Amino acid sequence: MIGLKLSIDLDNEISLIDELYSRLKLVCEGLGRNYEIIFVDDGSSDGSHEKLRQLKNKDTTLRIVKFTRNFGQQAALHAGIRICRGKIIVQLDSDLQNPPEEIPKLLEAMAENIDLVTTVQRKRQDGAIRVLGSRCLLKIGQILFGNQVKLNLCSFRVLRRSVVEKIESCKDPVSYTHLT
Repeated sequence: MIGLKLSIDLDNEISLIDELYSRLKLVCEGLGRNYEIIFVDDGSSDGSHEKLRQLKNKDTTLRIVKFTRNFGQQAALHAGIRICRGKIIVQLDSDLQNPPEEIPKLLEAMAENIDLVTTVQRKRQDGAIRVLGSRCLLKIGQILFGNQVKLNLCSFRVLRRSVVEKIESCKDPVSYTHLT
């Protein structure tokens, strides 16, 4: 059996926790593999952490990382993979714009010699400021690397432990509380 780890970045999304958690549990149980679910609370102030603690009290597969403040999505994703124990890691945002039910397809796409499978954003429901920021980054990338650059990859991905080890070799100053 392959250990599976799901890392979920959470930032003031208490209203989505129950639905996200129940959908993840159904998907994970249907895979027939060992798994753990890691929620990374990126400085939430809406009671998300308390809600996660309630779920954790009932579920031994659930782990929580609580940041001391909001460090941003990439720091949250890095913290999740830093403490994971699985041989295969699934990263997923908590906003449900990428359905957890797609996880089996990502795992299936990961053949023996594939270390990373990522997804592309087709259409997201983001605010105007985020859309503008994404377009600016895309334009900068196209200027630097050519018009063929597509920077619309998203953080819904699957990667092997070997990739995590390479990422882990990078150091960052993020501080957080790890609750096992």
